[in-house]
Amino acid sequence: PEDAQAFELRCRVQIQERHWNRAISSCQQAVKLDPDNSNFHLRLGRAYGGRAETANRFAALALAVKVREALQKAVQLDPHNVAAYSALGDYYIQAPGFLGGGLNRAQSLAARLQALEPAHAHALLAKIAESRKNYSLSEDEWKKAIQASPQPAEAWMELASFYRRRGRFR
Repeated sequence: PEDAQAFELRCRVQIQERHWNRAISSCQQAVKLDPDNSNFHLRLGRAYGGRAETANRFAALALAVKVREALQKAVQLDPHNVAAYSALGDYYIQAPGFLGGGLNRAQSLAARLQALEPAHAHALLAKIAESRKNYSLSEDEWKKAIQASPQPAEAWMELASFYRRRGRFR
């Protein structure tokens, strides 16, 4: 009952199983027991995000605020947490301005991420460019992400998904 790591592990499993309410409860307990752990806040933000995707509009709005707060806290607690930066960048791209989102915020985050992990920064820049309908820049950024990554499999998959969304099958 006092093991933050156990609650965080339970949260991760529940996120994988898409048991959002249980994941939120487990992550909240982990954060309560170890409030300075960046990864616990990251997982809590992801659990809130998963729940928001299945909630009604009003509940989703309240959950979106919690997602942003948890991800911002994760970045604040560990300025080197690349996964937290990436998740917060995705939030900024997807969320409207009145919920704290925005492409300019994502762009600023990408600049900070560049110093930590260039491959992830290029991936975030690719998503921003695609959101702005600048498809050639998006493609270029995915290719830069592939080049900058020591393990580029995920970036290759993202580039393939980009091509699929654009209807480019050759």
